[in-house]
Amino acid sequence: MKSIIVTALLLALCLSFVVTAYAGDDHDHEHNHDHDHDHEHNHDHDHDHRGRHWPPGTQHATVTDDHDDHHCDNWNKYDGCLRYVKKGYYGDFPRYDSRCCKRIRDSSDYCLCRFFKYHNKNDDVDWDRIKRMIKSCGKKRARFDCW
Repeated sequence: MKSIIVTALLLALCLSFVVTAYAGDDHDHEHNHDHDHDHEHNHDHDHDHRGRHWPPGTQHATVTDDHDDHHCDNWNKYDGCLRYVKKGYYGDFPRYDSRCCKRIRDSSDYCLCRFFKYHNKNDDVDWDRIKRMIKSCGKKRARFDCW
């Protein structure tokens, strides 16, 4: 009799792990692993978590990343995107740097916001043109609440 109870308990325990793992896996699955090895490993996990906020003094962003700010650092070291933005190559962007477009497509909205907002201090930046440029790179479902 004891062995039946022990077996039932073990089975219940295993099932609870499976259910928990399955239930915890309901965020939108766009795990983009950018193996663009021109720089350090870049794993941009595009989870759609809500509730994290921008630091005090900055605009609120409803779409953030589930990692700390350092998660975006490697992306930000890649200055190709910023170089073209500063030169004003918004319209023909994909023709100038396809790797940067790939980076934009694979990046989370949070990292994109950080990159263009914090690394482009020029107040004359035309944010509408930047948004169009990002969309021209094929970035799907990007929300630009941070601008």
